[in-house]
Amino acid sequence: MDASLRDVCSRFRHNLKSRHPIQTHGMAEVAELKLHKVIGYNGTFNNTVLYTNDGHYLIYSLGLTVVIRDLRSNAQGFLHGHTDIITCLTISNNGRLLASGQQSKSRGNKAPVLVWDLRGAITAMAGKANQSDKVVYRLVLHMGKVQDMAFSSQDTCLYTVGGQDDNALVCWNMETGEPICGTPAGDDSTLVVRSFRTANNNDLLITGGNYAFNVWRVDHKHRKFHPLRANLGNLKRIMSAIAISPDDKIAYVGTKTGDLLEIILDCDLTKPNCAFPPVGTQKPRYNRTTKERFSQGINTVVVHEHNQQRFLLLGAGDGSLVVLLPGGVTDPIKSTPIPTGPIEKLQGGITALSEGPHGQFYVGTNQSNMYLATLPSETTIKAELRATCHYGSINDVVFPKAPSKGVEMNSNLFVTCSKTDIRVWNARKAQEILRIQVPNLVCNCVDLTVDGSVIVSGWDDGKVRAFYPESGKLKFVIQDAHNESVTAIAVCHDTDHEREWRLITGGKDGRVRVWRITPSRQTMEASMKVLLPNDDDDIVFVHSDITKQAPACPNVSTSLFLTTSANHRRNTAVQ
Repeated sequence: MDASLRDVCSRFRHNLKSRHPIQTHGMAEVAELKLHKVIGYNGTFNNTVLYTNDGHYLIYSLGLTVVIRDLRSNAQGFLHGHTDIITCLTISNNGRLLASGQQSKSRGNKAPVLVWDLRGAITAMAGKANQSDKVVYRLVLHMGKVQDMAFSSQDTCLYTVGGQDDNALVCWNMETGEPICGTPAGDDSTLVVRSFRTANNNDLLITGGNYAFNVWRVDHKHRKFHPLRANLGNLKRIMSAIAISPDDKIAYVGTKTGDLLEIILDCDLTKPNCAFPPVGTQKPRYNRTTKERFSQGINTVVVHEHNQQRFLLLGAGDGSLVVLLPGGVTDPIKSTPIPTGPIEKLQGGITALSEGPHGQFYVGTNQSNMYLATLPSETTIKAELRATCHYGSINDVVFPKAPSKGVEMNSNLFVTCSKTDIRVWNARKAQEILRIQVPNLVCNCVDLTVDGSVIVSGWDDGKVRAFYPESGKLKFVIQDAHNESVTAIAVCHDTDHEREWRLITGGKDGRVRVWRITPSRQTMEASMKVLLPNDDDDIVFVHSDITKQAPACPNVSTSLFLTTSANHRRNTAVQ
């Protein structure tokens, strides 16, 4: 999803207040709606899915909210506090702290980093208490955007990198929440920061970005960073992902070109008693790359070791989940290209990859899909879809309205429509039941018949399509229902025949049409042109209010309430 439910509600409240200011004098205060459950995941930014080491929790971003999901009970907790879209997440090595960074609404505004008490939030979630008050620190220095973050190996420091307009590298003290030191991260944009993994290298970190790879050491005594730039030879790469081996000897760097670089980290700065500033006689150096390149670049890399063998999992922009086989953990350094192992194709470009226990990995894509991946052997990789949602704007939501099933039963299911598809959901389990796809088209509106036997929808090609909700198969199509997009739709059961009903549609052309639907045909009964003001583009909402006449009179009167894109309303009647 492009925006969280909280983001949508906040923008709705802002628009509502700007049009109709609420008079609170003499009235009770209106309570804010509390977020109960969410479906979806914002896969726009890299590495915004975290799988905890115990395998019990999944943490991910959704708009302005951090979602904590208990994989055992499927319960959800929410961390509110950000004022704009969350761009990066990281968790401390001991699992106690969680850091989240955001972008700002304008380039001139500060983009804060929030450090949360993750264990306290999980405890509060289990007790159904508020989790959003578990903010430990609010770190404000970066301008415009927080690009990436990483905790040091002993969790004493947090390293943060600003976006393109800021490009600053800052080290924060996690005992006090104060900055220790800061410096420009490089000559060009820096995209990734990673810390070394062993306890002895608590002050070492790596940054990568546009054509530069740097190893840094923090000098706590003089509150200063000391960098050493890697020797890449003639290579010119934009580095989009970095993973460090558990022994801190090798860095594996994914690039937007689609190849993966192996860089030896043994240098002056990694020596136990290195001098400041480093002499630079021994620099990090490029060693080898992969045999092949992966389409649309490498967005995320993870190093996994099992039975003294090292595996690399990488996610590419074309949806390829790839296993690379660099060799054994104790093998000497090789110069031959890194061989490629099994490849699994996922739906959407892979933007997040996080390792949990027992060789399990959670994978996130930019089409709001989450997969659980495992490595049964060196030659196989399995990925199972665990969560999904729309990845474009949700244009319409409708609940069933069958009188015979009652309110509770009708509330268990709902239908949504978005770019290219319609989906039916189980509201209690927050799971997708059915997906209806029409490639290369946008569904603008959707409705259900009273008995729930038909899903009717309006599309941007001017057609109305009806589907069976059980199978998703096409029932009928009204060709050229409107000259332009069908932007509003409403089902109207205004006859005494159970198998005959009316359908009311509104279009971008400003026309409202009434259709009689029978088992064998669809006939247009009326068409009306609504004169729209200059600031209106289309009909965005149609609602019918049916009033039946006396039994002696067979005529039926239907009042139509029309809402246009500029919030103008019309009321008319169709006989």
